[in-house]
Amino acid sequence: MDQIEFTNWLEGLGSIVLIPALIRAVSTRTFLDLMFGRIILLSYFDPSRFLTKCRAEGIKAGFVSRRWTNRLRTAQGWKAHEYPIFQGRALGYIAGGLPFVLGSARLHQMVFNWVYPLSLVQELVGAAGQMEQIKSGLKHGRRGFTEDDLED
Repeated sequence: MDQIEFTNWLEGLGSIVLIPALIRAVSTRTFLDLMFGRIILLSYFDPSRFLTKCRAEGIKAGFVSRRWTNRLRTAQGWKAHEYPIFQGRALGYIAGGLPFVLGSARLHQMVFNWVYPLSLVQELVGAAGQMEQIKSGLKHGRRGFTEDDLED
């Protein structure tokens, strides 16, 4: 159990978050208890299953190696909770030959807004096709991690 990372709903409050539980009639006291952390709603995201869905749809995805995660974290000045880290590794994917890291906004869509992971994967598939056009406009050279740096 200690290896499972739970996420408190307050972390996603800065995202575009609509908690369906709050649509129901909630007493003021209960709402304040939630806001001040006296009552905690915890969510769980299984990154391995999400990566399996990505691969099934043809997206090259995996955990970015710890070396590249630390390099990106340092070079780009990642703030806490800006990019979800699972056991020291970020979630990365290759779209149109370009490397990307799954940001916390996409994670919050799935965890807090109840967006189906498969719909997000299909969105990534559509974006991969558009990345080919963007890639042709960039200068040649290595831009970040490659498919070889993704781990299972």
